[in-house]
Amino acid sequence: MVLMNYYPRRWQSADKPQIAAYAYGNDYHHIVKSKLSQLAEEINKVAPHSYAVFCDSAPVMERAWAVRAGLGWIGRNGMLVNPKLGTFTFIGTLITTLELEPSKPMENHCGTCKKCIEACPMGLEPYLLNKLAKAGRMDDLEANKVYDCIECGCCQFTCPSYIYLLDSIRLAKANVMKIMRSRPKK
Repeated sequence: MVLMNYYPRRWQSADKPQIAAYAYGNDYHHIVKSKLSQLAEEINKVAPHSYAVFCDSAPVMERAWAVRAGLGWIGRNGMLVNPKLGTFTFIGTLITTLELEPSKPMENHCGTCKKCIEACPMGLEPYLLNKLAKAGRMDDLEANKVYDCIECGCCQFTCPSYIYLLDSIRLAKANVMKIMRSRPKK
């Protein structure tokens, strides 16, 4: 299991129709699967193995396996939360015939935090809404509201892991600027 950050460099203008950040750019399924195939081939050079790669393209419980692999925990918003990358990640699956040391699952750090639920325009918990929709316990109007709520991203922006991600980005930019300023001018 691997994570690939999709936090965009630039956001859409607020006055334009909005699409979810994960849909910016090229089809992530192809990008993640291509990178996983490259990784598998590199591993193959030192440890021959058979493999298969997936990214939302097979009946693999990616979030559950990512949790078991120690990549994060499932937040109240129903998304995988990684303490350094937040929720802005694609999950990739590399199934291999190699015997690997299992990772330890990460403890859920949401605690009593409910910022994602409080930020939801509907005031609801998307994970619960998904379960209700799949169980057929909503009418079409409610289902459309659920879809809008899940796609808006409000829960992602208020998660404390997002704040950590922003701080990490700011620190990285500051370090790059410091290095650039310290270079001799030509």
